[in-house]
Amino acid sequence: MFRYVSSRAGIEAPEVMVSAEPGSGVEIIAPDGSSRPVLRNPGDAVVVRADRDSSMRAAITPVRMGGSRDAQFVFERITLSPPADNCYPEPADHYGHAPFSPPSILAHVARRGDVTVASGEWVCGPQFPMVIEGLQVVWPDRPHDVDLLVGCQINSRGRRVFPQAPSGTFVGTRGKAAPLIGVSFALVGRNAAGYRLTCEALFLGCQVQAQEGSDLELSGPTGLEPLVGLRIRVLENARSTSFSRDSLADRPADIPMLSAAGRTYSPRAPGNADLFPPPAPAVLPAPSVSKTGRVRVFRAERPISNAR
Repeated sequence: MFRYVSSRAGIEAPEVMVSAEPGSGVEIIAPDGSSRPVLRNPGDAVVVRADRDSSMRAAITPVRMGGSRDAQFVFERITLSPPADNCYPEPADHYGHAPFSPPSILAHVARRGDVTVASGEWVCGPQFPMVIEGLQVVWPDRPHDVDLLVGCQINSRGRRVFPQAPSGTFVGTRGKAAPLIGVSFALVGRNAAGYRLTCEALFLGCQVQAQEGSDLELSGPTGLEPLVGLRIRVLENARSTSFSRDSLADRPADIPMLSAAGRTYSPRAPGNADLFPPPAPAVLPAPSVSKTGRVRVFRAERPISNAR
């Protein structure tokens, strides 16, 4: 869906005519059935169907002579609901860990508008480099006590810094010809150690940079090159499957255990605490003192190794 999002002109927002060249593989579906629909106010939208990578036109017309041509657009993906059998969320595993859902990135791209990509996908990038002007981390299903912060620097008649902000907060600008010239990401929270972050950034005229860690900063060689591609991934670290004495306290109370007599019981049930008594301390023979006052020390015999 192609949506007319906003205009700084307010009540004098320009009109936008949307069209596609014949044979381009693009079909524009408007409520009135027109092949060249006009979006008259912010909020208006048309459905766009494309058989392949292609392009379309948006002709912006001021409502009065010398009026504003400022208009911002966004492409919104339309998806179908999953089948009824798959509409329930995946249950947590045996230890109560919810399924991991990585964040996506919303980016404002110059002369294109807002675009949203999934984790591991490029915003613009080597194949389609375009100037990125703003970023936002979209992570509605983030794990408990974990967040991904994003900050940036822009070139707007000089360097301007946007401090790191939590997911759901937009940093940068829209439609002000102020490209990002630096980005930073940080995984924060008490459970952040269970995840890792990888980031690839492409600055104009440079090679792709790649970093991995929990706190990343990327910029071009001079610090003034515009950002024209970005790809991030947040991955879940493998959980340890080893067990320790301390982990027994986390065992669910309803897991039965087998006693020496063949009966099942719960280790947390009242009266069963004495079924696992602490190991008795090792008793070493005390040195004996002879009547003459000399100390006799007993040495343990060394085990005899098997002859080879």
